[in-house]
Amino acid sequence: MLLFMAEGPAGIVKATIEGIEQIVKAFPECKPVDAHHLEEWFADLNWGPDKIANERKEIVATKTMGRTTEVSADWSTICDIYENALRRLRVDVPDITVAGGHSSHSYINGTNMYFIYYYNVNCPPDQEVDKYRTEINRVICEETLKLGGSVVHHHGMGKARTPWIREEYDSSYYILERLKRAFDPNDVMNKGCIIPD
Repeated sequence: MLLFMAEGPAGIVKATIEGIEQIVKAFPECKPVDAHHLEEWFADLNWGPDKIANERKEIVATKTMGRTTEVSADWSTICDIYENALRRLRVDVPDITVAGGHSSHSYINGTNMYFIYYYNVNCPPDQEVDKYRTEINRVICEETLKLGGSVVHHHGMGKARTPWIREEYDSSYYILERLKRAFDPNDVMNKGCIIPD
């Protein structure tokens, strides 16, 4: 299912909706669905403490973890990144039960991809990140960088993808490193995210 959303001044929103409708009409296999699907998606978009507490209970009860990793690329490579990463995840990562993805921010020159995955946690809790999360990120980041994509989008690098920051920035990494040291000489802002510990 594709959910389209347009925001902004009323005239631009109206034109965007009309443009989407015109494009979709060219594909008879595409059928409109009731708008309540979009309303349900928005209603569940932001979680409060109650939903977080329920998710924790579910993780403990089922020993199943669900996470995401976001990357971005141009239109000519994003599908290959997606297919290659999913193929490797199914082979390389033990206990993975579901792997897929969605795009939520698209532009003329490319799009993001949220890889969404679930896995059974068959290890002590203190080993979960090393056994699963780091390995999943490794596969996704390697496949993304191999095809010239970026291991970040609008959420930034974060610590989970810091091991790939030098490869991400390649020959310009030294500029990023110098800026970080100039503006944060005591390394107190986002410690370990730009310059690995």
